[in-house]
Amino acid sequence: MTLRRYIIAFIGVMLVGSVVLIFVENAIWKHDVDHILFDLKEKTMLTLEFNGPDILGEKGEYHSLFDHDISVKRLDHYVPASDSLFTKEFYSEAEGHNETVREIISYVTIHGTTYCINFKKEVLDQDKLTSGIILAQLVIHICFILVLIVIMRTVSKKQWAPFFDLNKQMRHLKLDNPQPIGTDCRGIVEFEQLRESVNILIEENHNLIEQQKAYTENTMHEMQTPLAVMNNKITELLDTSLDEEQTKTLFSMFRHVKYMSTINKNMLLLSRIEHHQYANNQDVDFKQIVEEYISLMLENVEVSQKHLVYTLNPCTLLNCNELLATSVCNNLLGNAIKYSAPESTIHVQLNKRQFVVSNEGPDKPLDTSIIYQRFVRGDHKKEGTGLGLSIVYEACKQLGYQLHYTYKGGSTHEFTILFEPKTT
Repeated sequence: MTLRRYIIAFIGVMLVGSVVLIFVENAIWKHDVDHILFDLKEKTMLTLEFNGPDILGEKGEYHSLFDHDISVKRLDHYVPASDSLFTKEFYSEAEGHNETVREIISYVTIHGTTYCINFKKEVLDQDKLTSGIILAQLVIHICFILVLIVIMRTVSKKQWAPFFDLNKQMRHLKLDNPQPIGTDCRGIVEFEQLRESVNILIEENHNLIEQQKAYTENTMHEMQTPLAVMNNKITELLDTSLDEEQTKTLFSMFRHVKYMSTINKNMLLLSRIEHHQYANNQDVDFKQIVEEYISLMLENVEVSQKHLVYTLNPCTLLNCNELLATSVCNNLLGNAIKYSAPESTIHVQLNKRQFVVSNEGPDKPLDTSIIYQRFVRGDHKKEGTGLGLSIVYEACKQLGYQLHYTYKGGSTHEFTILFEPKTT
């Protein structure tokens, strides 16, 4: 942007400079020609003063033998001394075009005789002068601009190299495991200050993330023990003799404790996924994981009068974390079973390239701007934590897989996981 402004400024300066140069050149040239004409006048007057009117011959006229720019004529009557200086054009037969001349007509009286002295001096053609100056200015400024562009780009590239390097390192920065920015600032104080400020900011954010991580994990861990104790106590009370009202109350408490325990486990899992604590990859048979989950859930599917249709083709081993792959499968299939309409069909497809789960649900598309957020549920009447798709989304992001949602029309919703990393 700055270079463009420089170029525009130079073009403006070139135009103004060309106009000024044309006027100055014309003024200088006219001044020089007028000086020559007056000098010729003085020399002619000296010649007439020393030689008298006889030099003009019988006709009383004299023309230069070398050119027709000088003429002297004796007058029979007196004319007051005066000078007329002007510019005019005339047609030159020798050149075949109009020429511009500067002409002076002087009336002088020497020894009682009056003379008319006429001098002509050719001047530069105005159009040729203007076009020549503009052309010269244009060539000079174009060369200057080209040199300026090369110099500025070269110098700018070298001067801004530390900034671009710092920006590149920041783009690849991971706050959960940051490395200090080690840009060579080449002695530029401003970039050194920027690097120091960025490193301080990185360290402060890393410490904050570590504190949040420790707080979340510690809180989840501390909640597991009282929840487990509450669950055991409720189970023990259910085994005792209770009336109907007490039994209903305990069952309600049991469901809520179980719900809290599930949220606790899922939040802990999400926290660990976001902080890349499942980075150890190995060869995982994803087909086997899907088959095991289907075999566990098949009875529940039949009880709820839903149908499960699956096509599991041989799948290459995925190099990923087994726990993350299991979480993706369980949550995606679990959501499809939970939120599918009664007596509907759930379709599952697996091949080397993708894992597709579709089910029948609401007669409108899901809001893609919020479906992967925490605690968002499609149907609040269904039991669930609203963390399933959040876990799937975070796990796919860490594994480098692509997660897509598609509304097929009617009441069919489809989630697709592409095992190929997203190309940028």
